[in-house]
Amino acid sequence: RRTPVSVGVVGSGEIARKGVYQLNDLVGVVAGVAVPNGSGNMPQAVGIRGVGVSIPAMSQAVGIYVDDVPLVRGYATALWDLPDIERIEVLRGPQNTYFGRNTFAGAINFITKNPGEAFAGKFDMQTSDRSNNSVNASVEGPLARWLSGRVAVGYRDKKGHYTALD
Repeated sequence: RRTPVSVGVVGSGEIARKGVYQLNDLVGVVAGVAVPNGSGNMPQAVGIRGVGVSIPAMSQAVGIYVDDVPLVRGYATALWDLPDIERIEVLRGPQNTYFGRNTFAGAINFITKNPGEAFAGKFDMQTSDRSNNSVNASVEGPLARWLSGRVAVGYRDKKGHYTALD
């Protein structure tokens, strides 16, 4: 509250409404975020406000974090879906004082949902006529008087055709 910083926050309701399932789905949802489209498990290089690194295997200019734990290389960002995210925080501009190195363009922090004190579950399945199918499920609840847990899984099968440019 005391340090001015440009932050974009996407809550869980907006995540579901706008279909933010992967990192590149943030494009158009949060202003200034650019994620080149890849196919399959290709690494993704993220840019904020036009600043980023175009080679995904190199150290990135935008730090990617899950609950403040860094994903060190761009390869880690292409291998997961977002089945159980409470909110996504996009911090624009240099964030080195808080997050450390490799955040001179900004940081994207995915905050996962905390477990509740009562048993609950969620199941979501989507399919389309283009053979794009996804299933997300989660279950949460108390494990002991002082311990709760939450497990979430996701599966996505995206079929289609790609055109190679020569």
